[in-house]
Amino acid sequence: MRQRAGHVVHGDLVNGVTDVCLSFPAAFDDAGDVHWHTLFTQRLYAVVWRGHPLAKRRSIGFAELAEEPVVALDGDHTLRRLFDDACRRHGVSPPIIFEGTDIATLRGLIGARLGVGVLPRAPVRHPGTVEIRTDDEELVRPIAVGWIADRYLPPSAAAFRDTAIAAFADRDPHRPD
Repeated sequence: MRQRAGHVVHGDLVNGVTDVCLSFPAAFDDAGDVHWHTLFTQRLYAVVWRGHPLAKRRSIGFAELAEEPVVALDGDHTLRRLFDDACRRHGVSPPIIFEGTDIATLRGLIGARLGVGVLPRAPVRHPGTVEIRTDDEELVRPIAVGWIADRYLPPSAAAFRDTAIAAFADRDPHRPD
């Protein structure tokens, strides 16, 4: 396993560098021979610092982010593609003041009051940020395990794939968290 941008992870799988991958399958126009099994779907949230004027709201309209300075993942990441798609749907173009490659770094910048972001829910609550649901029901990211169906899968890779599938078997993979 390797942690990289989605298109790199997908390319590594297709080119035989890795045997399985975890990614957002809809981001790849040409999936090739990759077989995908969706594990779960993440809702994306507006993330603001604790003292931000929107921080006390339970939900916001996505368009309310139009004038906010944004910290975002760079263009290689599928989360950025989802953010850009949402901006187009809502006819907004917020200023992007920082592009990074790490979600934890973006959260730190948001907590330091340098901008807002659109990210999946943090696995552990970040003390300086607040996650707010938006009105955009399409702002979700399915996460799937992928492998090449007709390629030999080493036992360790097959065990990883099967364990990942079993770990999420009791969830509706298409219902956002």
